[in-house]
Amino acid sequence: MTDPDNKKNTRRGTPLSTALEAAGVAGVMARELQDKVQKKVQELADQASTVVEVSGAAALQLARTHLRKSTITLPLPSPLLSEQITQRIPPRSGIDHMVVSCSDDLLSLQIDGHYRRLVYTLSLDFAVTGCEISDERKELHLQQVNQHFDVQLRQANFAVNWVARQASQRAFQLAHQLPLPTLSKHLMHDIPGIQPDGHRRWRIDLEAAGFMSILEDRVWLLDKLLTPDENIRLPGLSILRDSTDLLQRLVDQLCVRHVRVQTGRLDVTLGLRRS
Repeated sequence: MTDPDNKKNTRRGTPLSTALEAAGVAGVMARELQDKVQKKVQELADQASTVVEVSGAAALQLARTHLRKSTITLPLPSPLLSEQITQRIPPRSGIDHMVVSCSDDLLSLQIDGHYRRLVYTLSLDFAVTGCEISDERKELHLQQVNQHFDVQLRQANFAVNWVARQASQRAFQLAHQLPLPTLSKHLMHDIPGIQPDGHRRWRIDLEAAGFMSILEDRVWLLDKLLTPDENIRLPGLSILRDSTDLLQRLVDQLCVRHVRVQTGRLDVTLGLRRS
């Protein structure tokens, strides 16, 4: 005969089985809730991504619209100019070292070189009289305003070098007072892109001299625009900095419109490339 209490316990189950069943139900509910939460998070992430994409595209369009009518200016340090020009000097030119320095509308060159037993230093200062950048020409126009020439003989004593230095400086100054081919013209012959343009006048072909290769270098431009700078005012730039891909698309459309020589740098004015 079956005990009624056993039937009752069978129907209701033991406390342990009841707890296990409750735990199983709770686990299912937890998984369902987790799935719902994950789905919701993914939906929010997709929405946020869409918002970012829309805002990024809007920022890119805003920057392009601004650059079609206006420009931005980025500073290029003068040591980079020295590096670019030096790399293009022929190895057997006799020029050992060159430094380009910048002041307000003034470009200075210091050239260290040698010729047989002579070791010389030529210093030239140029006033920048104009800048022409177009599809046909990319040039700086210069007026020579100052020069200094120093020369020594290798393995010579002090007295011999003093006499050589004095004689060379006087001859150099006299030559520059006459509208004739000068020593500086001869010494600068091996510097790419620099050509005489009349008495004491010169022009720099920015492409041949290597200026344009760095002025329009995409890596340099991208780095400058990614770096926060309150002097760079471009609508939408703060948003574009969050997306390297979008900013790179803008950089790929930039071109140099103007160059101005300032203290320690070139100010490079950029606009949108004409399609």
